[in-house]
Amino acid sequence: PRRAGRRGLLGIARAGLPVAGPDLTPDRYLELMAVDKKAAGGRVRFVVLEAIGRSTLRADLDDRHVRAAIAASSGSAVAPH
Repeated sequence: PRRAGRRGLLGIARAGLPVAGPDLTPDRYLELMAVDKKAAGGRVRFVVLEAIGRSTLRADLDDRHVRAAIAASSGSAVAPH
């Protein structure tokens, strides 16, 4: 699965599309996600990939885990709360 993800990322980069988001803190990302069209009832909903070709919509993710994932993927030095 990781190799498939890397191949996809390389393909996106080769097409000249961005492969990284803006340099924001995890808290700022959460603020922006709260006003996203997928947010409902005051909760951010996430499309979670369970396997290649299989996803689910979840609103029950712990903010600490979300902050940690954002920090890990963005290289942010901000520690999760």
